[in-house]
Amino acid sequence: MAAGVNVSDYSRVMQAPLLVAVAQPRCAAKDMHSNARAHAELIRRVRARVVIFPELSLTGYELDADPIALDDCVLDIVVRACEETQSVALVGAPIRGSGSGAYIGLLHVSATGVTVAYRKCFLGGEEPAHLCGLDIRTHRRKEPDCCLGGGNVLRSELQAEKFGTLDLPVLSRAVGLIGGVCV
Repeated sequence: MAAGVNVSDYSRVMQAPLLVAVAQPRCAAKDMHSNARAHAELIRRVRARVVIFPELSLTGYELDADPIALDDCVLDIVVRACEETQSVALVGAPIRGSGSGAYIGLLHVSATGVTVAYRKCFLGGEEPAHLCGLDIRTHRRKEPDCCLGGGNVLRSELQAEKFGTLDLPVLSRAVGLIGGVCV
């Protein structure tokens, strides 16, 4: 058992090949309903076990977009697509922080609902003017790992502001989000 999760529950799922898709939907600025439908369409089309979407894909990378609540009904569109395809989607969206702040978040969406997988910590460009986190122009990181919900670790190589490509061993560690098991 890892992190309170019975790993044997995932044995049936883990026997199937792991198909991971990275998808770029057409996004309309700040139109979360339309963008959620585009995400759902891609999830259904690729039929992968894990579908990874870009940063802030749910809002069209609009830094001043309103944050989304995890129980917002617009996310039900993506949840249903995940349920139909038995997929997990990692969806970029602005999420509420403490107080009135918002973060660039990565949502873990599955048939069981929506949770926050990651809050971006190291901001760059115009991001610090609109969102919470640490400004990479003034903060130098000492630790190369970022913690994801459930004890999973995602290496900094997945952070788009630092790297342009994904390292496959790093991606395989991130895929541990499927079952909430630390890999």
